[in-house]
Order: sequence, then structure tokens, then C-alpha cells
Amino acid sequence: MLKVLNNFLYGCKCSANGILTFIKRPKYWLYASFPIIICWIIYVILGWLCYWAADGVNNYFLTLVDGFSQSVSSSGFWVSFLQKVVICVKPVIAFLVWGTFIILGLGLCLLSFEVFYDIVGCIFFDKLAEVYYKDTYHGQLAKISLKDNIKFTGGSVVNSIKHLFLGLLILLISFIPFIGWLFLIPYKGYRIAQAALYSSYAIMGINFTIARNTLRHNKVVILGFGLVGFIFMLIPFAIVFVLPGLVIGGVDLYISYLEGKEVSE
Repeated sequence: MLKVLNNFLYGCKCSANGILTFIKRPKYWLYASFPIIICWIIYVILGWLCYWAADGVNNYFLTLVDGFSQSVSSSGFWVSFLQKVVICVKPVIAFLVWGTFIILGLGLCLLSFEVFYDIVGCIFFDKLAEVYYKDTYHGQLAKISLKDNIKFTGGSVVNSIKHLFLGLLILLISFIPFIGWLFLIPYKGYRIAQAALYSSYAIMGINFTIARNTLRHNKVVILGFGLVGFIFMLIPFAIVFVLPGLVIGGVDLYISYLEGKEVSE
């Protein structure tokens, strides 16, 4: 039991140290800036598409309302009352349509930003891990072929997309009072750690399957590592420095704990 606790706390320590190291060393900030810029461009385009869709839906419903109002040709108290109700309903429809699209858009942005940032940043984060490894441990890395790089990156991207859909399911479960968060917190912690540590395995030339299996066999230390990152990510916009910081902490965790514990199956 004491060993389990020590492993968990060691994962927490590596995570926190990595984030602090990234913040203190401006030379590493460049590797986070490019993914941020690319992600913002993606979200500007998605935001425009969301605006275009909301405007179309809103105009469609307003056209139906106007058509109904104009189709009523008879006069009388009830007809006049109905036309006034229709006029009052128009701003309510607009509010509901735009409000729905804004809430859904923001929700999807918050849910998907981590995945997009991870996918877009994987190449930059691998380079960050390589630079940090050489700066800190002064080691030489074996040259990795383009084919192996593509295979590892492809596996990481596919894994991230799978976790996007799994994350949606976990998010729905999280709305269950008390019980839901028992699923959400460990899942998010493990997922964050997994994404960060893949960069360390990539620069070491270890294939994706072995990296994934090794992390699964060391869940306690990985969970401790990821939970610290999850807590920091609750701070608005902190993900910008948390994910690259975890990549740095992941190199330390790999060298000091995970190296030599590779699991092939």
C-alpha cells in the first residue's frame, strides 16, 4: 500500500516539476505557440460555420412564422390576438436558436480543445521533449525513420480521436450527481498523462503499441501524473502551458521510472 502511494505521489511530483520548468524557461514557449495559433485558426473557421448554421436555422423559423402570420386573412379579435402572439414569438425563437448554438458551440470547444491541441501539437511536443532531453540529460537519441515517425503519430492521432468520443460519453455520465465525477476525474487524469508521455516514447523510438501497453501497466504513477495536470487545467486557459509542461515532466518520469519497463502485450 505504501509503495502504491509513493508511486502516485512521485507521478504528481514529476507533473508539477514539468509545468514549473516550462513556465520558467521561455526558450520552450515557442513549441506551444504554434499549436495555439493553428488551433485558434481552426476555431475561427468553426465559429464562422456555427454562425452561418445558426443564422440559417433562425431565418428558416422566422420565415415560417411570417408565412403563418400572412396566411391569416380573416379579421376579428382572436385573429388579431394571434398575430400579436406571433410577433412576440419571433424574438423568443431567435433567442432560443442563437442561445442553443452558442451553448453547444462553447461546450464542444471546451471539450475538443484538448484533443485538437494534442493532435496539432504532437509534432511540436515531440520536438520539445527532444530538446528538453538533450538540455537536461545530455544524451544522444537514435535517429528515427520517417516511416516510424508517421506510424507513431498516426497511432497517437487515432487514439486521440477515439478518446474524443469516449470523452463525450464520460461527460454525459459526469452529470450523475456524485457518482459521475468518480468516472470523469480518473479518466481525464489518465488521458492527459497518456497524451503527454507519448512524446517521450516517440523520441526514444519505441512504437506506439508498446508505449500504450506500458502506460496501462503503470496506472498508479500515470494517474498521479495526470491528476495534477487535470487540476491545473481547471484554471481558465491554463491548458496552454499545462500540456507542454506535462511533456517535459513526462521525459523526467520516463527516464527516472518508466525506462526499461516496456510491455509489448
